[in-house]
Amino acid sequence: MSKHTKLKVVFSYLDHFLEVFLYVGVLVMIAVGMAQIVARYVLQASLSWSEELMRFLYVWLTLFGTPLAIRRKQFTAIEALSNLLGAKSKIFKNVLFFVTTTMQVLFFAALTYFGAQLVSRNMHNTSPAMGLSMGLAYCAMPLGGVLGLIYCFIALWDLTHGKVTHEEAMV
Repeated sequence: MSKHTKLKVVFSYLDHFLEVFLYVGVLVMIAVGMAQIVARYVLQASLSWSEELMRFLYVWLTLFGTPLAIRRKQFTAIEALSNLLGAKSKIFKNVLFFVTTTMQVLFFAALTYFGAQLVSRNMHNTSPAMGLSMGLAYCAMPLGGVLGLIYCFIALWDLTHGKVTHEEAMV
């Protein structure tokens, strides 16, 4: 088995893990939201931790879902920009894809760097309702940043090594 094939298998497992994480996270958010509604309006008692948990889950799901969207080329803004500029040339589209992906790399690098600083500064702070370490809540930033970097580098590698065009770069 070649290195390229092994990497494809690893990234396939990573994609699957992210999908499962996102599905379970959304289901938990829905269940907690419904429990909060039932508790508030039927039992006349509010759950003190539900909003905080849903907020944390929302952040985690967003920061883990974004790299997966990049992987699957589901960011419509890049394609919309290409269409807006009337890009008909393959070379122009590839250059535009390279530039936008490079900008994403810079964003994810900053997210990773500053997210790691935020995590280290807030490990001793606790969330008000659940008493969790805020550093754990903020871990989504550097982890999501690393995932974004990985997927952006895969797309750039494939594009610059002529393996695919920008349309196929992350499918």
